[in-house]
Amino acid sequence: MRLHFLKRDVQTLLEHSKKSERYASTYEGERTKRPQLVIVGDEGIYLMSTNGKPSLLEDGVLGEPTPDNPAFVVFAKECNPKTLPFEEWRRIKEQSFGSDGVYFLGADFIEAALLKPGEYIQLEVTEEEIDALY
Repeated sequence: MRLHFLKRDVQTLLEHSKKSERYASTYEGERTKRPQLVIVGDEGIYLMSTNGKPSLLEDGVLGEPTPDNPAFVVFAKECNPKTLPFEEWRRIKEQSFGSDGVYFLGADFIEAALLKPGEYIQLEVTEEEIDALY
């Protein structure tokens, strides 16, 4: 399924990851020093910069996420629990992403997607793979 993520917000995430001096381990416990974003499927589908430390928060500052100031994320336009009814975003999430999970996307992958004209980057998301539509 084709999902759209607002470019200016994705660029903000990527800049955070690239400027970070420290990086967290991946969910598999592996350490990396490479800038990357994570696409997450749980309550919606969204991109975030989890590996750059300190985290980029919703209010634009750097720090540790809290319930009042969570990490800054970019929801897919088609799968955003903040703007869509539960049944709609949940159906899209299950049809495209499948069960809950995360996938790491390298900075080069995201940069190439950002070069395409338009307001959104487009990702083709299935349970098996994630491709950028260039």
